Amino acid sequence: MMANIAKNIVEVSRQKGFDPAIALGIAQTETNMSTRASSESVAWKQSDVNPIQLSGTSGTRATTDLRTNIALSIDHYNAVTGDTLNQSLQNYNNQAGIKEAYARQAEGQIYQIGSSWRQKVDRYNNEDMRDYRPPRVGPFPIWRPE
Repeated sequence: MMANIAKNIVEVSRQKGFDPAIALGIAQTETNMSTRASSESVAWKQSDVNPIQLSGTSGTRATTDLRTNIALSIDHYNAVTGDTLNQSLQNYNNQAGIKEAYARQAEGQIYQIGSSWRQKVDRYNNEDMRDYRPPRVGPFPIWRPE
């Protein structure tokens, strides 16, 4: 289930031109990527259909469709964006008393996800570079001291 949630978050994020690391970091902070059991009684607030925990803020109401909830959460994040990532996360959560701690935790998750992503991309790109070297043609030069 967690792989399906992550795949959907990345796909929807890319469709909307949004950084998937931010959406994944929020989902990890909110619901441990949908593995944390929800104490809510309503269907639209369950972690498997609302991993980013959109709560009907800004006049938006979450549904029981996973991809719709992810898209609406991204729209909400974009609507309340701040000057920094931390400020944007505080505005996204906006619960008095916990928004600073929430933003710090989410920001750490986002940086961790983003750095692991970049390391893998760099590693694979560098390995692939060997495939793009032109073949050597003709005899190799022989260097002789003069």
